[in-house]
Amino acid sequence: MKTIGIIAEYNPFHTGHEYHILKTKELTGADRVVVIMSGNFVQRGTPAICDKYTRATAAILGGADLVLELPAYYSCGSAEFFAMGAVSILNQLQIIDYLSFGTESDNIESLNQIADILVNEPDEYKSLLMNELNSGNNMAVARSNALLTYTGNSLFHDLVNSPNNILALEYLKALKNFCSPISPVNILREGAGYHDKSFDMKHTSATALRECFNNKDFRLIKNFTPDRIFNLYENNHNITLPILPEDIDNLLYYAIISAKNSLTDYLDISTNLEGKIINYIKSGNLLKFDDLILSLKSKEFTYTRISRALLHILLDIRTSHYNAIKASNYPGFARILAFNTAGREIIGEIKSKSTLPVITNLSDNINQLSDINKMIIEKDIYASNIYRCIVNTKYHHMLKDEFRTHPVLIQD
Repeated sequence: MKTIGIIAEYNPFHTGHEYHILKTKELTGADRVVVIMSGNFVQRGTPAICDKYTRATAAILGGADLVLELPAYYSCGSAEFFAMGAVSILNQLQIIDYLSFGTESDNIESLNQIADILVNEPDEYKSLLMNELNSGNNMAVARSNALLTYTGNSLFHDLVNSPNNILALEYLKALKNFCSPISPVNILREGAGYHDKSFDMKHTSATALRECFNNKDFRLIKNFTPDRIFNLYENNHNITLPILPEDIDNLLYYAIISAKNSLTDYLDISTNLEGKIINYIKSGNLLKFDDLILSLKSKEFTYTRISRALLHILLDIRTSHYNAIKASNYPGFARILAFNTAGREIIGEIKSKSTLPVITNLSDNINQLSDINKMIIEKDIYASNIYRCIVNTKYHHMLKDEFRTHPVLIQD
């Protein structure tokens, strides 16, 4: 039997995600799907719109068989760190045949060529990249310009400026870095673009749906969500969801003013960015997440990078933690969030073929982990406690803690 691996956030799950799963099965002939999914905080630097168990349940209802959690250190990192962590775990499962991801281009050959350059970093390209960074460009712009100059290929320049292609490149890089036997499969994105908020296409974007949740527009949510998943969202509305970026305002403010050491200890916080954050706090303005980011945004610091950097303060994610994880070659574990009957069989196969720790009961499993994996999972516990606090403050509903929550079994 062939097994597909998908790295996702499903924030929230919609018809485009369902299409991605079905199309991958059609192209590969595989019939099993393992998803590794961000937990309660996501790569764009915000809390997820609903908790990880609700989103994992949606994934199973939408066609996945097994959902594993991507640890917070990886899910809240840069695109490169996000991909390296996720691919490392999928690779260690020893049962994944294909890694499927969406792209804005069906030109997988060109994406592979770009990935080769980015992995090998020829001296000329590296010099061009440093020149671009030294001129004040952020990494995305610097990489795009350096590739254009190095290759003279305008197609490459265009390919690295699309959100899904950027992640696809990181997945391809990670597969190459780990010399993985997993075969990449790209699915051309249909419908609205990554940040597109339109609703006049076959599939809309997660960005648009998050806005619908904020506006309580259930008619549009229903139009772009599989029925069983829509019912799941509707049943939890105003009980545990939606959680929005502004819901972390007070917690973030407290985390900033109570920091005992320099903010530069946190990942992605430079001295320049630290100064701007402190000046904002000293202004006496009430902290509003979006306003703070817009006040910090510049040529050097993109909106998403600042959002992630602020999340690192909230979650106490430090540069030293990331250095330890990299030095350990991206460790991890298979933390199970949800599964169906086929997923139960996959879990058994992972246990028989892989040395990766499989976690179903945190109380039973945590003390069996290595020191580095214990550090990683303790951050997941910390992040989930913060998320529980956000939900309780907003809806007066207390989610179970990590030691009292168990994987969700969806009966076929």
